[in-house]
Amino acid sequence: MNELTKELLEVAWKDMPAKHRNLDRLKCEVRTSWIIWRNHQVEDWAAQVLEEVQRRPASDYYPDTYLGASCIDWIDNHGFYSWEFPIYDGEDDDFVYHFIAHWLAIMAWLAFEPDGSGREAQWTDLDYTEQEIEEFFNFKMNYAPRPKPKYERLKKVEGTQLTMF
Repeated sequence: MNELTKELLEVAWKDMPAKHRNLDRLKCEVRTSWIIWRNHQVEDWAAQVLEEVQRRPASDYYPDTYLGASCIDWIDNHGFYSWEFPIYDGEDDDFVYHFIAHWLAIMAWLAFEPDGSGREAQWTDLDYTEQEIEEFFNFKMNYAPRPKPKYERLKKVEGTQLTMF
């Protein structure tokens, strides 16, 4: 298990509500944390590419031009959703530049995917095995178990008197 996976497991564990901790939910939370981490990486890359994108006039990237239409076609062909990209309405040049920079960063991310999948990464950065994640889950549950249900915590214990003094 690599360092990124260990950190993402810790983050996922902390993000899960204590009452709803189970192995399947941990796996889901880890993948969600990985997607958030990936999106931050893509945003950082987009910020680096933004200067190069701004060398051309924004009108070259409008949706009704060749470059803009090619960008939208690529996104549609690779199955991305509209919420995965910044606003791209062609009315504000800053939005257009940001959208194109984000698109280029996504293309760069997919270029480095070892499996060559055109869309979603195959979670290669998350290199845990089923046994490792089960061991992590069991270890954490031993030291931070689920809280008992409220009705069990409030049961009266016979022969105990509670006083303020």
